[in-house]
Amino acid sequence: MKRKLAVIVLVFAMLAAMPAVGASSDPKAAVLAAGGAFSTAIDADGKLWAWGDNHAGQFGNGTRDDSYTPVNVIEHLSFISVSTGYDHTLAVDSGGGLWIFGDNKYGQLGNDEFGEGLYSSTPERRVPGETFARVAAGGYHSIAIDTNGGLWTWGLNGFGQIGDGTVGNRMLTPYKIPTQTRFVSAAAGNAHSLAIDEDGGLWVWGDNFMGQLGIGSNGGWRTVPIRIMEDTRFVSVAAGCFHSMAIDEDGGLWAWGWDSHFQIGGGVADEDRFVILPSKILEGTRFVSVSGGSYHTLAVDSRGNLWTWGSNVAGQLGDERKDPSTGVPTIIKRGMPFASVSAGAWFSLAIDYFGGVWAWGNNGYGQLGDGTDERRFEPVRVWEHPILGDIDDDHSIDAADITLLRRYIAAEDKDAFLLKNPKFNPDNADMNGDGTICAADVAWLRLWVSGFRRAEPPEPTQ
Repeated sequence: MKRKLAVIVLVFAMLAAMPAVGASSDPKAAVLAAGGAFSTAIDADGKLWAWGDNHAGQFGNGTRDDSYTPVNVIEHLSFISVSTGYDHTLAVDSGGGLWIFGDNKYGQLGNDEFGEGLYSSTPERRVPGETFARVAAGGYHSIAIDTNGGLWTWGLNGFGQIGDGTVGNRMLTPYKIPTQTRFVSAAAGNAHSLAIDEDGGLWVWGDNFMGQLGIGSNGGWRTVPIRIMEDTRFVSVAAGCFHSMAIDEDGGLWAWGWDSHFQIGGGVADEDRFVILPSKILEGTRFVSVSGGSYHTLAVDSRGNLWTWGSNVAGQLGDERKDPSTGVPTIIKRGMPFASVSAGAWFSLAIDYFGGVWAWGNNGYGQLGDGTDERRFEPVRVWEHPILGDIDDDHSIDAADITLLRRYIAAEDKDAFLLKNPKFNPDNADMNGDGTICAADVAWLRLWVSGFRRAEPPEPTQ
């Protein structure tokens, strides 16, 4: 066990020491946000990109034109945070400015208006006297956290999701929840809200008819934030349509809410089944990222494994299976280390360790960004950035890459070898960044493959 842990630690140390990959015309993603039928991303330079459905101007580029490939929007600003609802977008620029665009039917833009057919395709800044750090867009409501930890909400409030102590109204301008608690992150579902404070406390409010607040019951709502699981410290929180997820400080993954399509991950699906208390799943696996779609869930563990479970009616689980749903969390796209995930309504996005964007599932509006409207049942790499170690250019890092790299180094006639092996990609072969391809690169690649060797997934536990 100690030897295996040492190898994993060494691999991550290698990753930190590796040189930047070669120049590419495509950006490297740093943040992803999947909406109803559109996608957004912030690249490593802070540029904001969008693709898919744009009927309500949710790209923020001044048009309502859809795009099947990523387009750079709001070019004069750099961004640090972005989040998407069904048809609206929230973003924070590098100076702390809060920007909002897209649909405003329920007041989710916070501009003191609401109504059918109201939208803004041009970014509008909110609360200019404050600086913000994070945003979270729900179905029809919005959340922002300022740099002092203040929690702001606005939009539809049919189930108390604004947290102002009322229900049934709309909050048409950003409202700061009156509390001394300092918050660091938030998440928003269809009509419920979650947040984590600076001490790791988990807070919930809004709709609870599906048990998505995790308070031990289903039904009704809560109109102000309440803390749950007070003995556990959390580092990340996420919300699906009617379910919730959180990662604790030890990497443990918790899920609760409606389990109609196995989205909780416990292996039992029932339209009348509600998991009313947070349930820890996949014991023994440490997670770093989790996201929920309408009825499916995505997660990444600390070894870069990508897990999916729940509804699969549009191929959003990405495991090439045609089963309508599965309650068994399954690792997909073995041989590629991932960093984070974002689940849209019926599609999925992920970022690999090299900044590449992967997409799969429903694609009727081009929300996968692959230039088509074809549904994908397995992940497709949208942003083609070079992948160190992917010697045979098959979008995985495995023993086959080691073999091909060794054969290239041993070949006396390199040109002849390249002619016989057109898949050999020298851009991905210089593992240690010393400008040469030699035996040292093989050693690094062996450690890489060893460190990310995939184990069989454990049985999910309740």
